[in-house]
Amino acid sequence: MHISLANINFSKRDWSNEEFAEACRAISEAKFHSKAEIIQIQLWQPINDKTKMVIRDFNLTGN
Repeated sequence: MHISLANINFSKRDWSNEEFAEACRAISEAKFHSKAEIIQIQLWQPINDKTKMVIRDFNLTGN
């Protein structure tokens, strides 16, 4: 699973109020019945060089 957290500086364009409302409606109506365990978090740079993309790894498993 990949979840991007970025500020508006990386956005290609602003969402209209209608687009935002539709996205919120779609998520609220979605039926999610899954669980996931997060075992690692990575901080990435927004660059295309995969060898330099990961800035830091955080392992959450306690091992």
